[in-house]
Amino acid sequence: MLKLLLLLVFFAPGSFSQDDLDQAIEETTESLANMGGMNAEGETVPARQDQASQAQVLEDTPKEPVEIKESFFSGVMNNTAKQFIGQFLAENPFSKVPKKELKTLLLARLSGQPLGNALENNPKFLDMSVDIIRDKRALPNLMGLVNKPEKIKMYGYIVIGVFGMVFILNLMNSKGNIFKRILKKMTIGLIAFTANIGAAFFIFKDELSPTLDIIFKYYHF
Repeated sequence: MLKLLLLLVFFAPGSFSQDDLDQAIEETTESLANMGGMNAEGETVPARQDQASQAQVLEDTPKEPVEIKESFFSGVMNNTAKQFIGQFLAENPFSKVPKKELKTLLLARLSGQPLGNALENNPKFLDMSVDIIRDKRALPNLMGLVNKPEKIKMYGYIVIGVFGMVFILNLMNSKGNIFKRILKKMTIGLIAFTANIGAAFFIFKDELSPTLDIIFKYYHF
């Protein structure tokens, strides 16, 4: 489940094979079906639970999936992935799952993995992660970037521009003793990192705000 979310949120299909993506989607769809989510055709199905529990998980009328725009990102996805994201953008299915059940599911899925151990040993981090997954806006807003390729492109240009400036400044950083050169290089790197983070927040403010609000609720920097 989390594997698919990370794939879709951070749009790194090149790091995974199509079989990996298909398997992650299939596993997530099956989990949602068990909780009263979607089947492989993207249709809402009854939960495999008693009627009282089903009433807490499902709504009577599911929302129509959001149409995924044609872009570079949608071009590397198959129809199942597009359908999944479209349904997720319309309504976060995990928002209907009780927090306790989602904790159990998350720990079970990540059992034995470094992230799973981190979640199990840090209840505060686990609560924050579950709140982000269940939030009606956090993950859908992040996944919604697939329909905003112009923002991704703009940020890409900024990152390339910052990288170019760093490269030029480091080439010019040849005067002075080695201590001064190292200090200048570290300063350039820090400024570049700050510029990239600032640009990301400025461009993706609407998409990041719900997630950051939850993070700041648990961790006060």
